[in-house]
Amino acid sequence: MGEVAYVSGRVLTKSGQPLRNGYVEIWQTDSNGSYLHSGGRNTGGYDSNFQGYGRFVTDSKGQYFFRTIKPVEYTLQGAFRCPHIHFAISKSGQRLIATQMLIQGHPANERDGIVKSNRAKGEMLESCDGGF
Repeated sequence: MGEVAYVSGRVLTKSGQPLRNGYVEIWQTDSNGSYLHSGGRNTGGYDSNFQGYGRFVTDSKGQYFFRTIKPVEYTLQGAFRCPHIHFAISKSGQRLIATQMLIQGHPANERDGIVKSNRAKGEMLESCDGGF
């Protein structure tokens, strides 16, 4: 269930070179705001057909591609979250970065406690350009 979304991009090294054979992993809630694991289930139920997780090995240009659903806002264990997809990039078994992709300009971004906290610290969260 949910609106189908395609997420793609490129992973580059600090020097701007494509990261070949890197792992891009994503995870997110289903359209009910529930994560796949039992500690992340909302009282509204969950979509047993939603995988909630994906992994892609980057090509020679550092490219990746996922078919998923458009993320939704939700409240879990009393914490409100704006729509987002978690990303982790690894190479040769080493985690290089973990971050979250937000929907640029989404009104719920301003209500999200993690977003507000990171902005107050001067940290940046990644956001997509509204391509969902």
